[in-house]
Parts: sequence; C-alpha cells; structure tokens
Amino acid sequence: MDKSHKIFLLKNRLEFVKDLEPNDVTGFLYQEHVISENDKDVIDNLKTRRDRVEFLMDLLPRKGPKVLPKFYNILNMLPSYKHLAQLIAKQVNFESANLDIIDGKQEEVAVRPRSSSQLLSSMLDSYSMTSTSRGWCFILNNVNFSYMSSRRGSERDAENLKLLFEKLGFKIWVVNDADAASFSEKFTELAKKPDHGCCLIVCLLSHGVAGKIYGTDGELVAVSELLEILSEGTEKVKSIPKLFLIQACRVVEKLDAIDSGLSPSKKFTLPKSGMTEVVSIRSDRFVSIRSDIPFDRSQTQKTYSMDSLTSFINEHEKPLQSDILLGYSTFPGDVSWRHTKNGSYFIDSVVSVFSNYAATEDVASMMVKVNQLVKEKLAKNGEFQIPAPVITLTKKLFLFPI
Repeated sequence: MDKSHKIFLLKNRLEFVKDLEPNDVTGFLYQEHVISENDKDVIDNLKTRRDRVEFLMDLLPRKGPKVLPKFYNILNMLPSYKHLAQLIAKQVNFESANLDIIDGKQEEVAVRPRSSSQLLSSMLDSYSMTSTSRGWCFILNNVNFSYMSSRRGSERDAENLKLLFEKLGFKIWVVNDADAASFSEKFTELAKKPDHGCCLIVCLLSHGVAGKIYGTDGELVAVSELLEILSEGTEKVKSIPKLFLIQACRVVEKLDAIDSGLSPSKKFTLPKSGMTEVVSIRSDRFVSIRSDIPFDRSQTQKTYSMDSLTSFINEHEKPLQSDILLGYSTFPGDVSWRHTKNGSYFIDSVVSVFSNYAATEDVASMMVKVNQLVKEKLAKNGEFQIPAPVITLTKKLFLFPI
C-alpha cells in the first residue's frame, strides 16, 4: 500500500472504528480480491463489531497498492457509508499514488498480536513457552500418489500452515510426496533433532483410513507408530507438548475395501478418477469438493456401520501418551472434505481460528471453534463433517504470537 494511504488509515482509524460494520463490506472486498476467503471468515466470526472493524483496519494496509481505491468505491456505493467515502476523497490523491497491478502471490496470514495483560493472566497452569524459537513444525504434504487420485488443493493447506506457524515462532520443515518408508525415516529424524523448543507441531496431509495415513506408494503408516517413534526420541522431544493436525479420512479399512469390491490388502491399485466428487454451487460459481478417501465412496454401503467407539479403539491399539493433542479432521469412520482449489475445510478453519485467537485462547479452546467453523462451512455445501480432537494434555497449551 502507498505510504500516504497507510498514513490516512492510521490518522482516521477512529472514524472507521466508530461507524463501520465490516460485515457490510467484507463480501465486496472478497469479490474485489482485496481480502481472501480466509480473511473474510476470520472477520465474520469475530463476536463484536469493534473486534471486526479493528481486525479489518489492521488487515487493509497489508493488502497491496490498489486497496484504498477499491475500498473507496465500495463505501461510495453504500448509502450508509458515503460519509466515509467522502472522507477518503477529501484527503487522498489517488492519481499520484502508485497503483501497480497486484501480483498473484499467496495472501499473507495475519496473526493478531497478544497483549501483555493477556499473557500474564494466561500463563498460570500452562505449558512453558518461553524459548525464542517455539520449536519445530513438521508438515507432511502428500499430493501425488502412484495408485490414488491426486489431492488437489493440499498445496494451499501446506502453504497456509507454513505461514501460520512461522508467524507463531516455529521453524518449518516441509516434506512433500513421501512414500511410507521415507515418511517413517523423516519422522525418526524429527524425533532425534537436538534443537527442539517448547512445543512440537506435526501436520499430516494425505489420504487415510482409520488411524492410518497413506504414503504416496499406497502403503499405510499408523498414527500410533508415529507416536511411538516420538516416544523413543530425545529426552527433550519426549517432554514437550505435541500438537498433531491430521487432514485425512478415517473410514474403516476392511469394511470399505469389501464394500467397494476391492481386496482388503494395504495397497489399493485404483484409477486416478476413483475419488468421490461432489459438485455444489458456492459464491455464484461451480466448485468441487472431494474427500480424502482413496476410493469411490458411491460404491460403498457400510462405510459408517462400525460403531465409532470401536473404530476409535481399533485406531489406538497402543496406549496414548500424555501431553498430546491429536487434531483429527473428522470423526472415526467418517470422511474429510477438501476443496480442490482452496484446500481442506479443516486446515482452512484451523488457520482462520488460530490466526485470530492464538493471542488469547489455548489450543484446546481453539479446536472447539474449529469444530464449529468446519461444521458450518460444510453445511453450506450439503455435507457434514465434524473434527474430533483427542486430548491428553495435562496443562493449557498456548501458542502466543512472538
């Protein structure tokens, strides 16, 4: 944004905070590509008008050189805000500003800052998060598979997670398109790293079945095996809290294989067109959403027939460790939906909620907000999904922005 535009917004911030209802303009700002869908969701889900307008006024200066002219046009066409448009027109000379075309780079993930009072009041009975570098964020992003459909849109998930956790003070390690063997090798390397901080973040983005994640070769790796690898790592990694974010389906392996007419072996040799696809109307245009289930769900009849408690027990045959939050994207026995352009509904909601609430709320509380947001988003497309976090944390875990 042009320096003079930033000065204007800062100088007149109180006028906008006093009179503007962001919900009246966010739809237009999104339509004009000023803000992202993630930004819009964050603003729309803030509880008070004051919080919404404060967030918007913090966001606009980071959105490029054409933001203020577009903001002016939107305000000018709304009768209730013509006085704000006139305020812009009187003080800003658009003709002299640098209005080069905005490039198509990834939108910045804006994380709300913390306050010192919030920090002091929240530190009681919580995990210590005092190191300058919070620790490692490991992101496994499997997109292209030998025997299954590609997971289009997952690149967006990985990039947004990277931006989010960088802002929260984590070192990032991204592994793309790993087969089962290299996946386990990388995880062993992670467990033995000597430079872990106060917390470990693990993001697993892949196809999956109950309690297991697919490598790109079609072989399965159990989540319980990954937890066991961590339990055999350095003393530091064993002692710190760990947050897993798992974007994958959790359907029951044997029932699905039988119902789809496939052999219930580990490896599914499937055509790339075998992915369930649901076409829906959203934002006045056709988009497709897909599930991270590795075969055609339309051929199955018993996908959801196993008792959810039994399914959960089968997923965790080995005892769970303490100080872990397993953030599953969906309930045992269910599928997990992914937008082929914007990424998965679960990860998009995690980024939205964490960006807005990490400064004030602990991780468990934020995951409840993620549940609500995912449920609401999928309901608009006529689908249902509810994330299912498993929590063995013994204290509150905060990821305060540094």
